[in-house]
Amino acid sequence: MIFSKSWFVLFFVFGSVWSALYSTSAQSITESIRISLEKATQVQPAIMLGRRLIHVDQLYPFYAQHQFLSLWSSQGKLSSLAYEFRYELRQSKADGLEPEDYHLTTIDASFEKFESLGPVTNPGDVQELAQLDILLTDAFFALAKDLDIGKINPSQSKLRWSIPRASVSMDYEMLLWEAWQKQELGPLLRRLYPHTPSYEKGKRYYRQLLELSQRYPSAWKALSTAKPIRAGDSNPLLKEVRERLKFWGYSTNSPLTGVEEYDSALFQQVIRFQKDRGIVQDGVLGNGTLKTLNESPEH
Repeated sequence: MIFSKSWFVLFFVFGSVWSALYSTSAQSITESIRISLEKATQVQPAIMLGRRLIHVDQLYPFYAQHQFLSLWSSQGKLSSLAYEFRYELRQSKADGLEPEDYHLTTIDASFEKFESLGPVTNPGDVQELAQLDILLTDAFFALAKDLDIGKINPSQSKLRWSIPRASVSMDYEMLLWEAWQKQELGPLLRRLYPHTPSYEKGKRYYRQLLELSQRYPSAWKALSTAKPIRAGDSNPLLKEVRERLKFWGYSTNSPLTGVEEYDSALFQQVIRFQKDRGIVQDGVLGNGTLKTLNESPEH
């Protein structure tokens, strides 16, 4: 019985110390968020972890409203919500956006560091975790805005589009707070997507190109010819032409001829490719058609 009581007391003391430790840690990161934001708002441009804040005027009031609570960490560790948001940042490329515009490289580096540390209690690490929290929130506001109304303002484009810019459809601060309360982000961000068939189709197509670019060299060997290649010709270049066309979904294999022969099957697919790309449909492999074949998925 004495042994059992001793273990109970030890467990109770240990639990109390552990709880106090993380309570102190939570207070420390909250204080670090407040101090970091106050410093950031006093200088121009506002810098956080080496990155220029995009929505600095929005950040301090938002955090102040929520008592400078850490939105992206818990008990000294990055939360599942933080990881979900990083995933959404990476996926933004499929929406025609550039993930690096939302501090992704810096975010990745910080994630890697905190993953190796475990729960942080060191004052320097707590401060960096607080600054990462701010940077993630800044990235969220920037991404939400670009998904909602678009990154390019048509009225400021050199193309002089007559398309009016979309209006803000919702409060991004309320959206983030709802995400924190639910500890779920993806479905809420999807509220901001344009709900049109053309957008969904374009997004699926672009995502397919991204997947293809990961399986195929981004810097393709440039194809060129001094003399146009016509049906019936034989040329070593045709082997690579077939590979490029196959990559884009144009089947050119023919059991009757070799891969370096310009046969009827290849001719038909070249015509299809030219038609789809807006090129003169003559079936001739000149430098104009070859230049289009040189374009990789990343372009």
